[in-house]
Amino acid sequence: MDKSKIKSCDILIVLNSLVAEGCPQLALNLAEYWTSKKKKIEIICFDKDPLEIFKEFEEISIDVHFYKDFKNKFFRYFFLTYYTYKICIKLKPKAILCFPFGWHAFIAIGAKFAGVRSICTHIGNYPPIYEKSIQKFRVLVHLGRFFTKKCICCSDYIMQASRKHFYLPNKALCRVYNCCDLNKFYDSKNKFEIKPDKTINLGMVARLEKHKDHETLIRSIFEMKKNGLKVILSIIGDGSKRKELEKLSKDLGIDSMIKFLGARRDIPKIISQLDIFVFSAKQDEGFGIALAEAMVAGIPILASNVGSCLEILGNGKYGNFFKEGDPKDLAIKVSEMTHDSKSIYEKSLKARKYAIDNFSIEKMAEAYFYYLML
Repeated sequence: MDKSKIKSCDILIVLNSLVAEGCPQLALNLAEYWTSKKKKIEIICFDKDPLEIFKEFEEISIDVHFYKDFKNKFFRYFFLTYYTYKICIKLKPKAILCFPFGWHAFIAIGAKFAGVRSICTHIGNYPPIYEKSIQKFRVLVHLGRFFTKKCICCSDYIMQASRKHFYLPNKALCRVYNCCDLNKFYDSKNKFEIKPDKTINLGMVARLEKHKDHETLIRSIFEMKKNGLKVILSIIGDGSKRKELEKLSKDLGIDSMIKFLGARRDIPKIISQLDIFVFSAKQDEGFGIALAEAMVAGIPILASNVGSCLEILGNGKYGNFFKEGDPKDLAIKVSEMTHDSKSIYEKSLKARKYAIDNFSIEKMAEAYFYYLML
């Protein structure tokens, strides 16, 4: 074989899917930045459906590869290792960034046997300590330690949890905040002010999955209705819980007050039209990219008082909080925010500056590149 014809790349990024949010969106942001710096990036992905951001990778001349289906569960770890080895022999990446945490152990083994010198993995969620799989997860994490340079955590909250529940040493961990595209989000020019007869536009952007807490948010709309507060809630995102949540809103008799908008590509425009961005999450939330996006847009924020939200919002410097899982408290806090316009507006200005300084694509990409190439 003519070695001059063998493809090579600087960084191979491993993803679960190409859904237009979360880790795939982060990967796209990183790939765009690194490509602009003349780095050769390639993608390999587990799932062929959905392909929501496939075209975006094509537009920046990044090839997307797919693992073969692992139909035999007993041999799936072997096949994952083997196919990673094969793709690395073909592409000859200098480094691998793996977003599927847990699976990274077998990806790293295959990559190391193929001669890849640097493998890092992303940790974006709280350890599943209440699930039966936690012991198996710990075994996989420690197996991966022998082949992985760094576990890059998306927040201090996740880094501390990984240290505590995965028993990972400090030297195996580092923290790099997630990013958002600052240029796509509008700076809110209008001072936050809710008039007594005005309908309040609330919104949340997130996958409709169990690690979010849309149920509390929907039940809070019922409480607001009882209290005579005029609100419209926009739920942006899709997922396995959509039908269940739509049924809940109908059962509570508030379906006319809630708009399920599904997965959207015009998130900046939608967020800019909100009066309050609500982020209802559970303890296992790792960061919340939409939270950072709302901060950049200068929209007042009300979030669950869980670890990652407390961290990102500076323990109240950049947003307000309600008790996790408490719809009545959420409703009360929305009402309070409408009567405290000056303070809320000042927080949103501080939040925007903090987000611009800390959550840029450049900052995340440079930090990841440092750890990958160290």
